[in-house]
Amino acid sequence: AYVDSGVIMGQTGLYEKDLEKYANIEYMRCSPDNGFFPDLTKISKCDIIFFCSPNNPTGSAATREQLIQLVKFAKDNGSIIIYDSAYAMYISDDSPRSIYEIPGAEE
Repeated sequence: AYVDSGVIMGQTGLYEKDLEKYANIEYMRCSPDNGFFPDLTKISKCDIIFFCSPNNPTGSAATREQLIQLVKFAKDNGSIIIYDSAYAMYISDDSPRSIYEIPGAEE
């Protein structure tokens, strides 16, 4: 399948900022300053969103409210969410363990 644009939550290690513009990848910056969840109003329309919760190595898990925002953003923009929940077994609070706990996520 041809993908025109993609968004990756956080950073995936070392990368070259100049390469992003050629790969048409936009990184959603996640840090302690934004609760490890980006301001979605600053993100342009994209085809695919790669999202990992809980995050490795921070251990930060998205809240239900944050995932509701993410699903709404994806639906409004026609984006597909690829949700990596490999570390869900480590969630010890009421944070969702799957994107499918959010109504509308399966669409």
